[in-house]
This record gives sequence, C-alpha cells and structure tokens, in this order.
Amino acid sequence: MSKVFQMIGGSGGSIKLASIEITTPPTKTAYKAGEPFSMAGMVVKATYSNGATLIATGVSVEPSGGLEAGRTSVTIRYTEGGVSCTATQAITVTKTNVTVPSQSGSLTYSGSSQSPAWYNYDTTKMTLGGTTSGTNAGNYSAKFTLKDTALYQWADGSTAPKTVSWKIGKADGSLMLSKTSIKLEDGKLTDSFTVTRLGTGTITAVSNRPDIASVSISGNIVTVHSVDENSGTVTITVSVASDTNYNAPASKTCTVSCVFVTIFGVCWTYSNSSPALSRLTPSNDPNGYVNAAVSSEPSAAIGTGAGISPFDAFMPWQGMEEYNIINGAVSYKKGQSGFSRTSYDTMVFIPEFYYKIVYDSANSKIYYYVANASFTGFAKHPGSGRYVGRYNTISGYASKSGANPLTSMTRATARTNSRNKGSKWQQYDYASWCAVWLLYLVEYANWDSQSKIGNGIVGNSSLQKTGTTDSMTYHTGTVASARTGYGGVQYRGIENPWGNVYDWIDGINFSNRAAYICTDPSKYADDTSTNYTSAGLSLPSNNGFIAALGNCAELPWAFIPTASGGSQTTYVPDRVTSYSGWCVLCVGGNYSNTAGNCGLFFFNGNNDSSNANSNIGARLLVCMLHFLRRLSLTAWWKYCRYRTGFSTAERYLERPRWQTRSEANAKKKRIPV
Repeated sequence: MSKVFQMIGGSGGSIKLASIEITTPPTKTAYKAGEPFSMAGMVVKATYSNGATLIATGVSVEPSGGLEAGRTSVTIRYTEGGVSCTATQAITVTKTNVTVPSQSGSLTYSGSSQSPAWYNYDTTKMTLGGTTSGTNAGNYSAKFTLKDTALYQWADGSTAPKTVSWKIGKADGSLMLSKTSIKLEDGKLTDSFTVTRLGTGTITAVSNRPDIASVSISGNIVTVHSVDENSGTVTITVSVASDTNYNAPASKTCTVSCVFVTIFGVCWTYSNSSPALSRLTPSNDPNGYVNAAVSSEPSAAIGTGAGISPFDAFMPWQGMEEYNIINGAVSYKKGQSGFSRTSYDTMVFIPEFYYKIVYDSANSKIYYYVANASFTGFAKHPGSGRYVGRYNTISGYASKSGANPLTSMTRATARTNSRNKGSKWQQYDYASWCAVWLLYLVEYANWDSQSKIGNGIVGNSSLQKTGTTDSMTYHTGTVASARTGYGGVQYRGIENPWGNVYDWIDGINFSNRAAYICTDPSKYADDTSTNYTSAGLSLPSNNGFIAALGNCAELPWAFIPTASGGSQTTYVPDRVTSYSGWCVLCVGGNYSNTAGNCGLFFFNGNNDSSNANSNIGARLLVCMLHFLRRLSLTAWWKYCRYRTGFSTAERYLERPRWQTRSEANAKKKRIPV
C-alpha cells in the first residue's frame, strides 16, 4: 500500500479508492475516425475513502484503438487495490473528408489510347473504376469508390461512389487544297481540285458568284462548273466541319478565273496591194491576242444553195439573226411561228462584241481583232448590240419585204422619220456600219466583198424591191447564178448592203473632207461638228479606189479612207468620193453603178445635206444599248416570254453575253439582248 503513503490529509485506517475525476481534459478532444484517443494533457484525480486525493497515473481508456465515427465520449478507467473507478471524457469523432478527384491537365486526340492524370487521387483511400482510358475525343466517366466508408466520406458528406467526367479534346483540324487557282475557258468548262483534311468532317464549298461558276462536291473532290460560260473572277470558299476528333480548320479559298473570250484576228499588210488579209492564229499572232483559229474558209451561198462559214459557231457572228420588232418590242425570231418579213419590221441583230485595232506602221501592218466578250485592252464596239434593218427602208419607214426602197429624201428627213417610229428607232449610223464591215473583214479576210459574196444589184436601169434574197436558205450570198452575176446579195441577213440603193449613214459629217464622228444618236445633226469628235483624218481629194485607211486614235474602229489610187482588184477595191464644204455619207453603191462602183466599203462622201437623189435610200436601226443595259439570261427569257417591251427590259442588269458557247455550237438560238 505504498500509494497510501502518498495520500494527502489521510487519517489512517483501511483506506480504499473511492472515485476518479478528470480535472484537466486532454489536449485533444476532436478526432477523425480511426484515430486512437490521446491522454496527453489530461489530469485524473483519484479520491480515497478517507477523503485523501492524489493524481492518478496508469489510467486506461475505453475503447482502446481507433475511434469510430459518431462517438461522443470515451471512458477513463483507474484501478487500485482491487477497486476500479471510471470517468467519462467527452469527445467528437468524425469521418475524414476526401476530395473527389478531377482530371489533371488536358488530353488531345492523338489516335492512340490515353488515360487521364488525376488531382487528389489517393490510392489509400479510394479505388478507380469506370472508363479509365479512351482513344476518340469526347467525354468519359470514371468512378471513384471509398475504400472504407467508416473512415472516409466525400467532402459533401456522402460516401457513395462518385462518377467523375474526364475528357479527350479534339485535335486541331487541317485543310489543304490541291489547287488554289483555276482557269475555265473554251474547251475547259469544268475543273476540279482535291480537298485534303484530317478526320471526316463534312466538306462544303461556296461560290461567291454562282452566276459565273457553281460548285459540286463528291467525296473530297470539288468540281467547279462554268455557268453559261460567263466571264469573271470567282472565289470558291472551302470549309470543313468539325467531326468527332478534329476541330473545324480555317477555311481556304480557290480563285477561279472564267475567261470565255474567243478572239479572232486578221492582219492587213497594206504595203501589199492584194485585198486579201492574213488570218491570225494563236501561234502566229505577234500581239498575243488571238486564241482561236478556223480550219476552213467561209463560202457564201449562190442562189438557194448551201453556204458555209466556220464562224457560224462563234459569237458574235452566230448571233446575227433576224427578228421581228412589233410595237416597240423584240418579238419573233426567224424560224419561229409568227415570224414574218412582210407583216412586221424585220431587223438583224448585231450582238455586242469587243474589238482592238493595232497599227504597226513600221511593218506596214494593221491588225484587226474581234472578241466575243470583254477582254483586257479591248473596247466594246459602239455599233454592236443593235438591230440593223434587214431591208432598205420602204414607204412608211418600215423594214419589210416586197416593196421598193424609199428614196429621194435627205439624210435629215430619213433621220426624222426613222425616229418618229419610236424613241428607240434611228436610221443606220456610222458606228453600226463600221461594226458590220469589221465583222465581215475578220470573217472573210478580204477587202473584196463582191468577190467573196456577189456583185449585187448593179449595172441596172432601175432599183429592185426589197426581199430579193428572201428565197435564200443561207444568211450570206447572192441570188445570182455566179458571184459575178447580177442579183441581190446579203451578208448575215442584211440584204443589199451594197447595190440597189445607197444607204444614208448618220453620225458622221465632213467639212472640207475632214471627218467628224458622233456616237450619240440623240445628237445626230447635219453640217456641224458640235457634239462630234474630230477624227483628225480627211478623205482624199481625188476620187478613186481606196488605197489607204487612216488611224483615228480616239475612235480606232472608224473606217476612214485617206488615200485613193488602188483598183478594182487591189488594196480596198471599193471607191471613195469626197467634195469640199459640208458633206454627208452614204455607202454601198446603187443599181445604176457598175460592179466596180459598188461594194461593202464603197464610201461616198461627196453629197451635201440637201441631196435627195433617187438612188439614195435609208436603213433602220434600233439602238438597243443606247436605251437599255444588257440582260441576264434569266431576265431576258422573262422579257421574251411576256414580250413586255424595251421599257421593261431596261430594268434588268448587264450580262457579258446572251448565249453560252456550248449552246452556240449546238445551234440553240435565243433572242439576244
């Protein structure tokens, strides 16, 4: 009983342990599940039966070992002399909070299987399950399960397994085009390029000018198609959509140059007296403009026989067709039901075309070019895009078959009465006449129109009625049995452009042989240079066959003879005449002239404005481009379908051409714009 001797205030006798008391609580009273109770800092006082007390040592705790969650107290036990006493110590025991893991870093699709790294993944406290690896980009679900729910809980207090999303991100997409530029042209109406991209994202291609070029896609092949063989520059934007594993890459573009321009040309070596010109080809054109050539020469028809011209397949020649104009509207085309040369004004359309004339004085050459569409360095011919009377004007100022040409009127009278038909009507003018001769020249490559087509109505005592060529089945030729015989001629539907009667030509005046030119029909007038441009050229004072042509820098399309001295078989084998003072122009020759005094290029500039001879007539003109812009193909067909007239057509937008070359080659005819 050595402890008894340590008692304080005892009175001796049989002394026993009576009770214990925790006088100082332990330092730690809050525990996590699984932790053992710590007695550190705790003081336990033992009280004995005699009232004595001492500090108890060797106390024990119940329960021993790890504490379970939710416990609120432990029992402190002290035993001495066979007597055991207890005391209770309040505590709190909670589960350890565990943070739910999350994906560490990022994963990007690589084509191989990948597993994520994890923040807060403690293998001692949890296990990993669910989907723990993947190959394709996307979201996946892993599952984390606490190993001991008695000890651990998630931060939200739950203990059930946690599903955690993890991700493999899409890789950057890529896009490559096998071509970034394409040129569409004659003989190449379509082209294609390959799209190379990562993944399987949908390929789209969009044209910014679907009226010029459209696109289609098959697999990874993008095909570009010409639309109506319109010329212009188109941007094709190619895009690739995102797919399972790749983001959409930046779009890329392919530039499409649509150049549907056919350029023909001829060269006149004027130091050579021959009226023949040389045809230009892509290989021999020193200026590099010609991109088309013909393999045969045109042959005009004789009588009702067949004629042929390789230019029948090419604009603008192919578009020179006959139309009826009824009540100020383009109506029936030759070949259509309702077309009539006797009932309605019959006109020949000159499609819009572009030209260039190059003067090479060092080599005594002039190059003449015709293009069917706009081309760099070329200008639109001011006489194109118009309707020219098929016939010489008859009484009532009509262009119809079966009547004597109207004569014995001044040019001014013809102008006034032509205009009286309507705001779009004029008489034949210089620009349109120049357009016709240029088209002829490039087609036949010869200044001698009579040797190529026919002498015409010449060397006769009287004129002939209009319609002398109506029986012909081909647009160009003579009704005579031979080119040198007597009979009406026509060039692409224009009857008697030479012979029978002269045609007054408006829009050109001469003052003491100096030429002044106007292209605005509203300003045509006689004996004036006001509103006219000086050509800087003068007609020769000596009448005779044309030996030279002048170069008008401002109006290079102008046909102006500047020297005579040729013959009926040399140079330009048609005559030029002139006179002093103010004079006006008529062309072609007349019935009373000999064959040598007629021809497409016969240039009569010796009449004053008061002249009203019985051998001079007129020809009607409808100045389409002066009154309306060119129509889109769709708009033109609307116009033709409803025949709304010129005023309605004016609302439509400009278009480079009215007919595709493929359509032309197939001889599918449409009303031109």
